[in-house]
Amino acid sequence: MKPYLISFFLLFFWFSQGYTQKFGYVDSAALLEDIEEWKQAQSKLETFQLQMQKKGQGMVQSFQQNVAIFQEKQQAGDLSPRQVEAEREKLMEDQKKIEDFEKDMQAQIVKKQSDLIGPILDRINAAIEKVAIDQGYDYVLDGSSLMGLVLYGDPAFDLQAAVKAAMQN
Repeated sequence: MKPYLISFFLLFFWFSQGYTQKFGYVDSAALLEDIEEWKQAQSKLETFQLQMQKKGQGMVQSFQQNVAIFQEKQQAGDLSPRQVEAEREKLMEDQKKIEDFEKDMQAQIVKKQSDLIGPILDRINAAIEKVAIDQGYDYVLDGSSLMGLVLYGDPAFDLQAAVKAAMQN
């Protein structure tokens, strides 16, 4: 039994020494900050969001005005019970339109973000993959967030410059 156990440990030791994995890391947030296209996309997205919010705010203000007018007419006794019911239904429809707009607005913002930022992220990922393959890295980690995937990174494994260069080509 001992010879098998010794053989197992020798094989395990030999295989574990024979194959080491190579790790590298990049700071994707820093990469993005250096890309003018990213800054333009962020600006366009922000402008789009503001336009959508402004439209939604206009709808809400109009709704609030209609509610105030309705309440004034109702308190003054200017509306028959049928008119009150018709006005309430109209106000409920307007409120539903606002809710639908808010949902649609969120979907449009996500789509716009994907359309503007997606190609940039694809370019970065392609450059990272190219550098990793060309330089023989098994794993490339992202160290950009405050509590990111990299708690320590030897600068020798920082692929930032190589990825920037790959993106330029």
